[in-house]
Amino acid sequence: MWGEVLLFESSGAGLTAGNWSQARLQSVPMKWILMGMMALILAACGGGGTGGNTPNAANVSPSNEAPASGLEFERVPFDELPTREPTYLWPSNGARLSSDRVWVIWKTAELVPARLLGTKDKRLWYELAVTAAKVHFAELPLDKFDSRAVFCVDYEEEGKRFRSALHEVRFGNGIRFAQRECKINIEAKPDQRATLAVENGDLGGLGQDDYLFALAPDNLRIYGLPHRDDAKSGTIELVIDGSTVPGKSCILFMEIRDPRTNTRDRTKLVISVK
Repeated sequence: MWGEVLLFESSGAGLTAGNWSQARLQSVPMKWILMGMMALILAACGGGGTGGNTPNAANVSPSNEAPASGLEFERVPFDELPTREPTYLWPSNGARLSSDRVWVIWKTAELVPARLLGTKDKRLWYELAVTAAKVHFAELPLDKFDSRAVFCVDYEEEGKRFRSALHEVRFGNGIRFAQRECKINIEAKPDQRATLAVENGDLGGLGQDDYLFALAPDNLRIYGLPHRDDAKSGTIELVIDGSTVPGKSCILFMEIRDPRTNTRDRTKLVISVK
């Protein structure tokens, strides 16, 4: 429905840093030790809410550009770990996703190291990204797994390592955001505007419940107004109250769902106040 205001949905995150015991350090790979040290340094500096999210491939970072062709990831052993689902792991098992570059998002109660693993056949596993944060996000390149992949995340909690359940996702042809990430620079005033491009579907068939904002700061005021261009494209105009952006910058995700094709997509929004 055109002209309707779409309110966001959000949730908070914990704020304490994790502890690493000497025995634990001796039994994990050096990469995890370094990520743990990074997490503790970030915590001591008062940062790390969404920091330390990096893909595990050279010269690749979340952006609006397509990933480099022939991208290779490190093959890793799939050691046995106790299963514990982290908070807010997305996408859910069985999801159909309308982009071949998917944001995987999860939260931990403490600022801890974690990693994203992916496979096509559940035999050969690859480390796709390592993170050190409380709000973690990394890209899953479905196009590198023939449009169907299984993923999980390993993470630290209370000095122990855990692994999420396996989530199987696949590509589905549906409406999606044209960009994987959108950087928005606004002033600290109400009624600041930005535009997101949408492709591969008709916004005219979607309702208010098919749009939402995820992981938005509690007090952020942001709305979305969809505008249909034609049967295959459109835009979503964002209206943001710049005075409610915490700390002059924040990261959140916008999701669009297409019930006609049972697909969904998310894009990352990086909002900065001048």
